[in-house]
Amino acid sequence: MLPFQLNLLTYAALLQQAQQQTSRILQNYTNDARPDAPSAPPQSSRREEQQQSRSEEESQSSRRQEESRPPRRQPHRRCGFNLEAPKFPAQVDRSQQGKHPILRYAIPGSPLCYTFHHLRTNSTYEVYRCTGCKCMGTNTMIAVGVTVKMKMYININVKAINNEFLGDPSALSHDCLPAKIAQDKVERLVYKDCENIRKDKRRVETTTRKAWQEIENHIEENEGENETQKLDMLHYFHRDGYESRRSTIKRAIKSLDDKSCTMDHVPRIYSHFSDGERFLQFQTPDLHMYYSTTTIEKAQRFGLYALVADGVHDLQPDATAKCGQLYTVHGVCNDTMDAPLLYAITTTKNERTYELIFAQLKEELQRSGRLDRLRVVLDFERASIGAARKVFPFASVEGCGFHLAVAWNRKKDALGIRKYLRRRFVNRDKSVWMWWNVIKGIMFLPPALHKRVPSLYRPDLPRNHEAYQKCEEFLRYLKSTWYEGPFKGMWNKWGIKDTRTTNAAEAFHRKLGTLLECKYPLMSRLLEELKSCNTNAKGDFLNMERRPTDGRRLRRRDLRRREKILKMMAAYRSRFERRNTIRTSTNQIMKYCRKMATFVTSKTN
Repeated sequence: MLPFQLNLLTYAALLQQAQQQTSRILQNYTNDARPDAPSAPPQSSRREEQQQSRSEEESQSSRRQEESRPPRRQPHRRCGFNLEAPKFPAQVDRSQQGKHPILRYAIPGSPLCYTFHHLRTNSTYEVYRCTGCKCMGTNTMIAVGVTVKMKMYININVKAINNEFLGDPSALSHDCLPAKIAQDKVERLVYKDCENIRKDKRRVETTTRKAWQEIENHIEENEGENETQKLDMLHYFHRDGYESRRSTIKRAIKSLDDKSCTMDHVPRIYSHFSDGERFLQFQTPDLHMYYSTTTIEKAQRFGLYALVADGVHDLQPDATAKCGQLYTVHGVCNDTMDAPLLYAITTTKNERTYELIFAQLKEELQRSGRLDRLRVVLDFERASIGAARKVFPFASVEGCGFHLAVAWNRKKDALGIRKYLRRRFVNRDKSVWMWWNVIKGIMFLPPALHKRVPSLYRPDLPRNHEAYQKCEEFLRYLKSTWYEGPFKGMWNKWGIKDTRTTNAAEAFHRKLGTLLECKYPLMSRLLEELKSCNTNAKGDFLNMERRPTDGRRLRRRDLRRREKILKMMAAYRSRFERRNTIRTSTNQIMKYCRKMATFVTSKTN
């Protein structure tokens, strides 16, 4: 058999097999179509039925869940704005909070206006709300004349683009009355000035009255579109006076205070100078000492020969609970200048506290040089005098001449002697006046001549004089307190050319009070001023180093007074310092005392 014949037979067999398979499939389809023939469901139809039943169950469960849930709220549809509406100009000004500006719309031909504050910002415009309507309590959301009521409150909104209103703000359904332009400008000006105060730390020293006056001056010089509006603004600002704005301005100034500084914690900005040198040198809960070692070294180098110490009871910080005092020690150098050396903040005023202060200062002075012929001038406080004598045993501890005169004048007034001395009183007596002048001038008399003064033993009055008993009582007080008491030997001023009083410390305290402008200041503010005072002392020492001939600058009347005292003592020195003082007559001594009495104060405080 040929090869091609074999291939034909194979092809015929395959074709016959395919025809038989096709006939069997057709027979199966015909059997399925018969109604009496038993049928078995195919596998695919079963799966479809199962999926359908599952979907029905899921839909029923979801329907039950939807029914059990509370009804959904309808989505809020915000008011739209007509961006093609006419534009009206807006005036930009300061808001109370300062985050967003306010826009003011001035009603044409009227001194009234509507003000709008920021509500929200959209992608293409901003929405502002009428300030007056918000304060009314009822609320209406409005968009360029289309009113949509929501709840029970009122918001009148209008959009602003590039400081221009889209639509007429005065045509809105306002529940408020328009405000006056001048009055609104005044309020915004106060907000702006208070914000400037909060941003400028240098304004911490500004007083409330001064800040109020600055606003008033600003209105007079720079505000108002015309003279009428300027006068209206000045009227509204000044209508209720200073008291109406005082608390607002005071809060702005108080916001600059640093309350973190206390007796227990002093931040580094206050405890050190800008160059890193320590300012706080000693710290306990009851005592702080502040000084610069550089200042003390310069004082020693330029001939420190006297210390003047005094305390003040109104300038201690509020951190001390208004107890204690601010105690300062000044140094006098070569009769050319005095400078504060040490500042102490204390809550107590006992002898132990003063011992710590003087011991700390003595230690610093000894590091810089020797202490030779040092004078310590104090007021007549027993605790400070006792401490100074313990710490400086070889120094001359002296009392203040001014405080001495004040103490004598108070005692004189308490005994009722004053009415015999003043010209305006009917009972003025010349003999009492002459006796009192001798007593006043005795502080400038050499101690060896005090026993030569008859007025110290008895009054120069007849015994039946009504003032005799009073003057005699004063002499007993003089003897018990000043000649034999705790102040014995520390109040005579004979031969002392300068630094007879604690006026250097007193003047410093007055200057410090002027800078602080208040009693019991914040501790942070007090320390800032004390650091500035140390800077002043540094400048004084530089001036003394580079211009040593300047000397101490005194007022003309103080300079004349000093020259007269020195001239008077020089004129009597040759008489009083003779070996044989018997030649000096009593009349000369009493005459000298009366002349020197003119340089003693008559004040009682």
